[in-house]
Amino acid sequence: MSDDEKDEAELTLNPSANQQQFGITALFWLTFLVGLGIAYLQRMNSVEIVIGGAVGVAIGMGVGFAIGLATKKVPDAVFWATLVAAFAYISVASDPIYTTPHRVLWAVVGAATAAVASTVMPNRFIVNALICAIVAGLILGLYWLVARKHPLDLQIDLIVAPLIGVAVALFVRVLMWLESRRTMPRYVTATWLMVVVIVANLFSRN
Repeated sequence: MSDDEKDEAELTLNPSANQQQFGITALFWLTFLVGLGIAYLQRMNSVEIVIGGAVGVAIGMGVGFAIGLATKKVPDAVFWATLVAAFAYISVASDPIYTTPHRVLWAVVGAATAAVASTVMPNRFIVNALICAIVAGLILGLYWLVARKHPLDLQIDLIVAPLIGVAVALFVRVLMWLESRRTMPRYVTATWLMVVVIVANLFSRN
């Protein structure tokens, strides 16, 4: 196999090897998407929900940075952690059964599992998904231990958390695969997904 063929194979199997994945354009779009999410939250006329969203995304960035340092893949970890944290928070923001700390919790779960999915053995999906399931379960479990109350919605979330971890692993893996095939840049796909999440939440509120 020639050097060019080896490089091409590495890009296909390991999207993180492509140095063009995370540049100024991706950073700009990530900022735009977070801003779009915050603007949507403002429509709910609740300062608490907006602040919770900002806190959730900020924590998500921190979680992604920490996991990125550990795996030496900071750009990928921060990108996916921030994006999925925003998705997770917006997905539960309009549901009245959730408190703000519980919403932020899901942002943290989304961030941690997305960062792991994009950096920890991403080419071995079964192992990667299993780790994401464990991470999601541990975060919900720790929250359950320190929470003063254990409402039914929290107990249900504790049960489904590992499944959410697997879903995030699959979600990130599919987008990374599409990107490695040069089908569509990650930030374009992320923009469409953010719009879909917001529209879905608008319909769910009506």
